[in-house]
Amino acid sequence: MSTDRLASVLLAASLFIAPILGGRLPLDPSLDSGALPAMMEQLIVAIPVLLAAILVAMRGNVSMLPAPKVLIPLVWFWLFIFVSAIASEFRHDAMLELCRWTVYLIACGVCVAVLGRTTGPRLALTVWFAGCVVMACVGVWEYVQNVATTPNWRVFAGWQNPNAAAGMLSIALPVGVGLGITSMDRRGVGLPISIGCGIVVVALWLTASKGGLASAGVGMLVFALANVLQRKSRILLAGWPSILLCAVSAIAILFLVKAPAQPSEQTDSSRVFAAGAESEQSVGFRKRLWQDTVTVISNNPLLGVGIGAFGVSFPRYATTQGSALAHNSYLQLTAEVGVAGFIALFAFIVFWLAATFKYNAGIPPPENLLRNAILGSVFAAGANAVVESSFSYFGFALSVFALFGIALLLAPDGARPERLTTATRTAPTLLLSGFVLAYLPISAISDSKVAQASALVRSGEPERAFELLKSASSHPLDATPKISLARLLLARANAFEQSGRMQEAKADREEARTVMESAVRLRATATTLSLYADTLFANKMLQQARSEYGRAALLAPANPLYKRKLLSFYIAIDDDGSASQVAEQLVAMEQSDFFSLRALPWLVNLDTLEARMYLADRAREESEVAREIEMLEGAVQLLAEYRRKTYAELKRMTGGNMEYADVELGGQSLNIAQARFEELRSIATRLKSLYESQEREDDAKKVDDLIAELVAI
Repeated sequence: MSTDRLASVLLAASLFIAPILGGRLPLDPSLDSGALPAMMEQLIVAIPVLLAAILVAMRGNVSMLPAPKVLIPLVWFWLFIFVSAIASEFRHDAMLELCRWTVYLIACGVCVAVLGRTTGPRLALTVWFAGCVVMACVGVWEYVQNVATTPNWRVFAGWQNPNAAAGMLSIALPVGVGLGITSMDRRGVGLPISIGCGIVVVALWLTASKGGLASAGVGMLVFALANVLQRKSRILLAGWPSILLCAVSAIAILFLVKAPAQPSEQTDSSRVFAAGAESEQSVGFRKRLWQDTVTVISNNPLLGVGIGAFGVSFPRYATTQGSALAHNSYLQLTAEVGVAGFIALFAFIVFWLAATFKYNAGIPPPENLLRNAILGSVFAAGANAVVESSFSYFGFALSVFALFGIALLLAPDGARPERLTTATRTAPTLLLSGFVLAYLPISAISDSKVAQASALVRSGEPERAFELLKSASSHPLDATPKISLARLLLARANAFEQSGRMQEAKADREEARTVMESAVRLRATATTLSLYADTLFANKMLQQARSEYGRAALLAPANPLYKRKLLSFYIAIDDDGSASQVAEQLVAMEQSDFFSLRALPWLVNLDTLEARMYLADRAREESEVAREIEMLEGAVQLLAEYRRKTYAELKRMTGGNMEYADVELGGQSLNIAQARFEELRSIATRLKSLYESQEREDDAKKVDDLIAELVAI
């Protein structure tokens, strides 16, 4: 096999598996529920395209490159990413994202270099679309498996969430339609592609994502308009058999998969058209999230917080529940790389559009239509990036940059032969690919060990988990395995103490403190600092623990979790004055946007519950009945809302099946929710007694009525 052919096969492999394996975020490997950690999946997608780049760089013949007006701003954008990564406080997160963006840009260049201008672009688009169809089939099958118990199930299709899956499917549709129209005269090709488009439409609908559906609409509209403006609408109209087949396939498949569903109050279609309180809260959350992201940008305008470091930096600026993503790729990229870096990316897109939309009568009509289909897909991606952090998903971003490269080949002057010597071309390619092929695997293996260790702990094999975590902790920049190791050490120390093995317990707690010191140096976030404070407290280093709990609360001022941990610390050391002060602050936080605007509208925050119960106990000690009643009433209201929203949603998502009672969704589970309900019963009984002591019989009866109502949920 020739070098060019091998490079093309490797590129095709990456394009095919990108939609299938590129949809999960490597947020916390210890909670990863996939067959492979998300980063390992990304590595599998990245390796073929990087090897293809190395093969292309080392060959002797001349290669194609993007035209200079397109390539130069792209290079500048990468340089801004590189500088932001080097300057970032969170070096590991930034280096990982630098690796990912390097893969995206290399994929764009490899597409231009190896596909040629004849059959290569069509084949590459077909292979990529086939991967999208496989992803859509996974989503449809997922729906079939869950619809009987959960009629309003939203499909994930192997991606992080339904909205992310919808973004990927929305960019697949215009290209799929373009391929179907231009392939109807090819027996054995046009028919499956058109049916594949129908499957994509069904899977997209079953995600029930408004943003994804709107993005697909934008993409199809731009596709049609581009052909009309180029006076090539005739070929679009001539493709009516393909479009009709796509529509018929979609309707037929949707009818078949909907057949097992049971009637329900809310279906996927009702969610799409919903405009109720939950929808308004989702919009309100996004607006506030974007406002907070603008604050991040205004505080870091030059280099940003570092590419990939948005999630770990954002809690310092957030006024709502923290989010790992900004739900807007443009704002998030600007926050991460600075204003100048975003301008460089914007310049690349402008020049790419100018090159891509330019019409040339010498290019055959099918190729012109395919180029317009890519234009539609890119506009769909751009529209989706307004409401989602789409470019944070590896498969999505790699696909879009591959489409950039393929479109340049189909454009009249989008690509040109390079004029570089072999050494000049080979050196940067080997350097960049080598860096990615070194750093990504090391990090992916580290994540894999953390995920395996977590599984071993759950299966009752902590000693094997220790060995894996100690091995993973050798990573020079990654704090995650160190954090997991410290947690396991603290848990083992508690077990040792309960069995009377005090020396072993002391040794484990000291080791946990040392490990966390290293983790804090690598990633000084509120989460890391609060765990470090836990290790200090376990080692009876009270002053240092107080300081670190305080630092954690300052790094996430809107999040009550860290004030709650500070409150627990003060209660444990019997500092009633400080505990009362923090408890009052926590109760006051219930009026903040953090509690009214939530990323998951159904997830009720209970971090102020301990504060209310502490203040209620203090009021009882001081015979302040009215104050005690006030605190207990608030606690009951919190837990009642939790029952109505969080428990009800957990029950809906699991179908009430107790086989899934331990499965955590948003950090909650049916078992946790049931324990919270028992806590509510206890608090309600205490409140009822107080009402009766005050001869408030009507209020006491309302407590009984409330419990009866909540039992029925």
